[in-house]
Amino acid sequence: MAIAGAELAPHDGAVPARWSAAHFWRATLALSLALREQRNGFAGFYVFIACVALGVAVITGPVRFADALRSSFERQGEHYWAVT
Repeated sequence: MAIAGAELAPHDGAVPARWSAAHFWRATLALSLALREQRNGFAGFYVFIACVALGVAVITGPVRFADALRSSFERQGEHYWAVT
């Protein structure tokens, strides 16, 4: 994928070899918007972090529980067959 106004690195063609003026202004705009959002403090940021943490817990929780349950059954099965 080519980026307008940027030379591409010869090794893989995906990484810009140098930053153009457009990249600089996009980064400056992103930074200024982020600082503008911080005028009200970190209250909204804490809510965002809490939502991210909750989302990660919801996604990984059932997987971890299933893995723990499966390994518990395997250990109990090995113990049962070793005793009899």
